[in-house]
Amino acid sequence: MKRLQILIAFLLFATFAAASEPANVPPVLATLTLPYSTVLPGVPFDMTVTLKNASGKTVSAGAMARLSIKLPDGASYESGSTTPLEPCDPSEPDSTIELAPGASVDRVITWLPYQHTWTSDGRYTGPGVYQVTLELVAGRRDVPSSYIGPLRTNSVRLERAVAPGEDAEIWQKMLSVSNGVWSDNGFARLKAGLELAKEITETHVTSGYYPYALLLTSTTQGKDAIAPLLDAAERFQSSPAHPYLLKQAADCAFREANQAAWFRDDEKSAREYYTRAGELFQRAIKTSSLAVRAGSERGQHDAANAQQKLRPRQKE
Repeated sequence: MKRLQILIAFLLFATFAAASEPANVPPVLATLTLPYSTVLPGVPFDMTVTLKNASGKTVSAGAMARLSIKLPDGASYESGSTTPLEPCDPSEPDSTIELAPGASVDRVITWLPYQHTWTSDGRYTGPGVYQVTLELVAGRRDVPSSYIGPLRTNSVRLERAVAPGEDAEIWQKMLSVSNGVWSDNGFARLKAGLELAKEITETHVTSGYYPYALLLTSTTQGKDAIAPLLDAAERFQSSPAHPYLLKQAADCAFREANQAAWFRDDEKSAREYYTRAGELFQRAIKTSSLAVRAGSERGQHDAANAQQKLRPRQKE
């Protein structure tokens, strides 16, 4: 009888101890957020990942992301490729991210200028509701001993919606020029997409697709593109493209300054546009886009350095 009482007591203690143990929580919590929960069909979008070390020791998480999407019809899409979280070291884009105990960092996957292959797939571009998840991996074999292995984010809801009228008409044109399979980089990938982007900038200046088309068609331009970009930034302040319009305007000013300095020997114009670029980069830095802020900080630094290196012309 005594042995039975001891056995029962032991089982009760073991059950209590098991119930008291903390849940199996991963050492790093990966939280995915989208700056905009609703975007137009057929346009790319930013994704932000927050990594927080919930453990009491230094650990490393993967800095390469693999995309997983649940489609409106219930089917699943898994990307075969990975893309680096930004900002990252350009010389080592597939590195891990080291986190001290309790540390938290934000990283982003940006859509401009179409740096990864996810935007080439047409299966998640149409109207509907999607569930988006990322898997974070190291992307190489020589990982540090603190690497925790593959890590999965939460799932977030993304809706692609187009209002009746001008935007709906343009979406139908996008489908038409792509044989019904438009991808998020269609304006850049397809010859007909480039032609449609030009048409949008010329005749559909109030469309929600206008900022995206304008961004694409101004990537190699200089001072002449600054005013239209700033006008679009003013008119489309609620668009996901808004921060990119400001940065693109700054890039155009920087490009004009370089042209003046390197090819025209025009010190006055070079100084004017390096200054203008710095001001516009500063405006872009103040936006909510992590990707745009990081790129604009580098641009502002480069513009300031280039201006300091200008050699004044000798007085005649």
